[in-house]
Amino acid sequence: MKGNHLEETNTKRVLIGILACLALFFMAVQVQAKDMSVGKWWQWPKLATALNLTSDDKQALDNLYAQNHDTMSTLASSLKKEHLKLEGILEENPVDQTALNNQFSQVEAVKQNLDNAHLQYMLGVRNILGPDRFKQFFVKFQEMRKKRHGKAGHGDWSKKNNQNQ
Repeated sequence: MKGNHLEETNTKRVLIGILACLALFFMAVQVQAKDMSVGKWWQWPKLATALNLTSDDKQALDNLYAQNHDTMSTLASSLKKEHLKLEGILEENPVDQTALNNQFSQVEAVKQNLDNAHLQYMLGVRNILGPDRFKQFFVKFQEMRKKRHGKAGHGDWSKKNNQNQ
């Protein structure tokens, strides 16, 4: 009996830990989605002027956006669906550990695909802007984000790079 109670307690702790991690993950995904849902930022006059964007740059960014937007939207939607499936498994009593592990792996796989798609998109933006304007874009984006949210961006990448110059 004592061993069974100990196993039950450990299972509950693991589930609470997983739920806490999922809650944090959901919050991070929501923040990132809100921050990156700026749409066609290159059409904003102040930012376009600050980055000295040409009509060719804008056209290339439009094309890149068109090539990547549907994929990233589909992956973001898939990620939400996979999270809902994971929540459903966690609500079961008892929790099927195998199903939980498999679904968690599925969530991580979709998340990785979304991260890869976003990385490829951002590399495309960097290729169009070049390294200097891309760095300038990143700094401007962080400034706008800070004004909008009253906080600094993801890490201090821009500050670190400016200190290295």
